[in-house]
This record gives sequence, C-alpha cells and structure tokens, in this order.
Amino acid sequence: MLVNSPADLSNFTFPNLKDLAIKTGFIIRDSLKMDASMFVQTIVAAAISGKASYNQLAHGLGQRTGHPMSRQGMKDRFKNVACIEFLTSTHDALVEAQILAVEEPLLKCRIERVVIEDSSGIWMPKSNAHHFPAHGNHHGKTAGVKVNFAYDILNHTVLNHTLHRATEQDKSIGKESVIDLQEGDLSVRDMGYFSLAELTHIESIGASWLTRLPLTTDVNLPDGSCLEDHLEASTGNVVDLGVIAGDSEKKKCRLVAVRADSKVAEKRRRDRKEAAKYNGKTPKQKSLIRDGWHIMLTNLEEGFTAKDLAAIYRIRWGIEIQFRAWKQASNLLSCMNRTSSENHMNCLVLGAMIGHLISVIVGRIFAKTLTLERISFEKVADILSGHHIGATQLEDILAIRIDPRHIVRDKRKAPTRFATGIAALA
Repeated sequence: MLVNSPADLSNFTFPNLKDLAIKTGFIIRDSLKMDASMFVQTIVAAAISGKASYNQLAHGLGQRTGHPMSRQGMKDRFKNVACIEFLTSTHDALVEAQILAVEEPLLKCRIERVVIEDSSGIWMPKSNAHHFPAHGNHHGKTAGVKVNFAYDILNHTVLNHTLHRATEQDKSIGKESVIDLQEGDLSVRDMGYFSLAELTHIESIGASWLTRLPLTTDVNLPDGSCLEDHLEASTGNVVDLGVIAGDSEKKKCRLVAVRADSKVAEKRRRDRKEAAKYNGKTPKQKSLIRDGWHIMLTNLEEGFTAKDLAAIYRIRWGIEIQFRAWKQASNLLSCMNRTSSENHMNCLVLGAMIGHLISVIVGRIFAKTLTLERISFEKVADILSGHHIGATQLEDILAIRIDPRHIVRDKRKAPTRFATGIAALA
C-alpha cells in the first residue's frame, strides 16, 4: 500500500516558468501548442527516456498540451538561441530556490560548510565534434560536454552546477567554485582540481581545504629531504608531518599519508609498470613508492587526526553517488546518440541537468526525514525518472508520493568510516 510521502515537498516551489520564457524571448505570444512548464518537462523526460528526436519531442509536447505539434514546428523552436537561454534560466532559478535544510555540524571547530566538487562527462557521436569538441583519441575526433557539480554537504545546497566544454580542465572549472567559498568553509578537492594557487586563495579568505596529492607535485620536508625517502624509511602505517609542496611555487602545508593495503599497493604498481611498458618507458621509483600510500594535503590543524581526515574525504562519495544515480536513472547514451543542431543538443544536456538537479533537491528533502545515513539516492533518482516521463508539467513532480521503504538504502555490513574514507582515497 502506498503511504504518504515522508517529506513535505510543498515547501519547495518551482520558479514561474512562463515569466522566464517570456523574459528570455522563448515565448513571444500565448499558444495552445506551447506551454513553458510542459516544454521543460518534455525536455527532461526526453533526456531520461532517450527519446529525444524532433519528432519524439513534438509528440511528447503534443501529448502534454493536448494540441499536436509537427516535427518542423518543434525543430523551429530550436533555431533560436532563446531556447537555451530559457532552459539555462530555469536551471539557475532552481539552484537559487533550493531549501536550505541546515543540520547540526558534522565536523569539528569552526567549519560551517563542507564543499565537495566533481565533474562528469556526457559523450556524443563524433559527428557532433564541430560544435562539442572533446579530446581526440587514436580513432580520431570525439565529442561531448562536461557537467561540473559543487555541493555543500552540510546544508544540502548546490553551489555550482554548470555546463562546460569537454576539453576544459577541472582545474580551470574549479576556479568558479572557489569564488563562492566563504570564511569557515572546508573545500574537499580531488586531484583534478589541484592548484597550489587556488589553495592559497582559499586560505586567504579564511577557509580550509583538503585534497589528494597528485603524482606530478613534488613534496619536500623542511630540511630539504624528499617525501619519498621519508615514506620508504617509515615503519608505521600513518605519516603526519609539515611539508613544502611544489617546485616553483613552494607552499607550506600539512601532509597525512596512510599506508595502503598490500593488495591495493601491488595492483597500483602492477598497473603502472604495465602502462609504462606499453609506452616503452620505465616507471619512476618515486611513483612506485607513492603507490604504497594514500596521501592527502591540508591546512587543517593537528586537532584533526588521520582518521578524521579519511572520514572527511569519504564525503566526496556524496557527489560520486549523485552522478552515478543520475546516469543510472537516465538514458543519456541514447539521448545523445544523434547528430543534430547545436541548440538541440545543448537543450538536451540542459534538460538532463535540470532533471539531475531536481533529483538532488527532492532526494535531500527526503534525506532530512529519513536521515542521511539511510537514504539511497540511486533509488530516489530511479523512482523520479519514471515519474518525470509520465508527468505533464514540471510542477507535477512535487505531487510525488513515495513509500519510504522504497528509498531506504539496503542494509549491508558496513565497514568503519576510516575504512571507507581510505577506500575513497584509493
């Protein structure tokens, strides 16, 4: 039997899409064939179902409005860049209208927000490489885009959810999220976003940071000795010391290294040697030594132990889970597996992003009721995906009722937070 929703979605309201459509010039005059909210819902449903051709979009919108639209009529809607401006405005308005469900601080000291960040690629047929170039491979050109997502895990707030070229590096994209950081924040960054200059900027505004150490960054001890010599001589499982990171730009910070499981270390070294052999090279001894450790850099004080830092880094999995849930619940491969106009493809990606954002917002509202430890974001996204396909307009999503038993995470024998934090580092 279906029970009432465990969360009150009525506290969340969608922006006035009709006003946005008029403001951006997407809708010039009233038409029975075009409704702003129904158009957005049609695009989101297409991104989820994979049925995203002009003909399928026209059919889907006609089913929702009750007034059929021709394939050519739908195609004409994508000729004007206003369609992109409208969907972008819709997405941005959703980010601004989020519920800020502040919980008790999960971490120590002065930290008020914990910002985690990641990016995910959406790939297209190489025939779209002219409009959406990606890094080529030995088979020739490739095409795609990249979605960047920065999230405050404590306050359940999306800080950055943006679309970028597939060729843009995470390091460059990450500069946008740094702008949104405030005093008292903790930025948890992966190696792709590593930049000593950005870390220095984070410190300058009174915020903290935690990152994995890229292999390309040299680290020395204050006495001038190299990190690898210290790690190789260490007999313990944890190394915690002050270091100087970087060659040209020397940065003083704290390094915490946790010895990797022997099987993990062996696999890393085996993979590295095989990759080097394939390229006719010999792996560096420095790399092989580091493969035996999980290494983090931070400006957090010594009051945070190695276990604390591993547990903190574990929360980066929150974004990994969000992206995984999004891709599992949608059919992006079929949606993007077409050659079409730049505006059409851009709108499909924006529709996918809007669907992702709604899934995050609704999932977090449910999470507050069921507690963060028990909710399955994959299950929430999966249920919402079916609801999106059948919904007439975007506002219908708020009428969803979910049995709490259907979105509770399956019980498993859980490892310790330290173990899962170390697994995240691996």
